[in-house]
Amino acid sequence: MGIISPMAAAGLTKAEVRQLAQIYAPNVAVKPSMACLATRIPHGVAITKEALNRIDKAESLLRAEGFGQLRVRDHQGLARVELPAALLEKGLSVEQLQLLRRILHESGFTYATVDLDGYRTGSMEVHV
Repeated sequence: MGIISPMAAAGLTKAEVRQLAQIYAPNVAVKPSMACLATRIPHGVAITKEALNRIDKAESLLRAEGFGQLRVRDHQGLARVELPAALLEKGLSVEQLQLLRRILHESGFTYATVDLDGYRTGSMEVHV
């Protein structure tokens, strides 16, 4: 797919990349690791720049609003938002729902949904 991984090509491990980041970009070194945005797109669906931009914008804006750990899964323009189970158990306020809706639509999603199973890694691998 033409993906270039210069750090991997240089033979650097993840730990070595973190060590270099501590020296050259300390603000980046303390950030938690994140899965590639492409993992938010179902298997077999073309990965487009538009889809990656939708996901990135939505997740960035939602985190800036305090939603914390989350994933926005892109199902060809339908956003499936995974939120922490504790937040789902507590319930979302009207204001939180309005904020989710606004941000997801502003990010380019046609439809916005909340996944009732909550945040979990690897959910795109599940075939229901």
